[in-house]
Amino acid sequence: MGPDLQQWLEQGNHKVTAFAKQRGAVEVFFEPVKVEGKLIDPFFNINRPEELDQASALLEHQPR
Repeated sequence: MGPDLQQWLEQGNHKVTAFAKQRGAVEVFFEPVKVEGKLIDPFFNINRPEELDQASALLEHQPR
């Protein structure tokens, strides 16, 4: 972690996205992708076991 971010967090800030925007970061939108007839967010979170199962199922349907 860089010193600027460390200082940002030590000052009690918790929104890393606000930190990034202050430094010129911009949000980029990615269209959903169609997999097996379903539209899927290409950057969905995998935080729970059921989300991991969903991601694994999607990978099984992708051409290699």
